Amino acid sequence: MIVSVTSSNQEKLASVKTAFETHFSSGGVEVVSIPCQSGIPHGQPWGLQHTFEGAMARITNLKQQQQQQQPP
Repeated sequence: MIVSVTSSNQEKLASVKTAFETHFSSGGVEVVSIPCQSGIPHGQPWGLQHTFEGAMARITNLKQQQQQQQPP
């Protein structure tokens, strides 16, 4: 199983890998770091609303990147 994460933070990547291996123990888990823009102009979100908006923007951008990379 390949899991895409929109972070390059090694602790976050390791935590995601551990969580997926714990809950989906049927096979190997590969965690891939894919940087994506959050759309938050000042970089760091302020408050829950900015955090949510930034996370949704990163997921949307990640999906678009992966769709563009798939062969027709």
